[in-house]
Amino acid sequence: MDIIEKKLRTIGKTIFADYLYIEVSKNFDITIEELCYKHKDFKNYKLSSQRTKLSATRSLLRKGKGIIALQNIIKSEKVNKKIREKAELLLELNI
Repeated sequence: MDIIEKKLRTIGKTIFADYLYIEVSKNFDITIEELCYKHKDFKNYKLSSQRTKLSATRSLLRKGKGIIALQNIIKSEKVNKKIREKAELLLELNI
């Protein structure tokens, strides 16, 4: 398993494509509190999981692997079709 797949499994492909990719891309210093306020389901994770997901997202983006991660999500048949389509849209819009 490559490092991108491992990070995506840590983060969760759905929440990465649904909002973490966008939020962290726009504001690399976004806090857990801000994420919980904007995305109510993020609040459902334990604090340690929230930290891990946010840290892994930052790590992928810092290394310039966001686009590759989105491509990985698009190819994943286990990910909901709407999420795969959202990842495609993010790639098309070059966000």
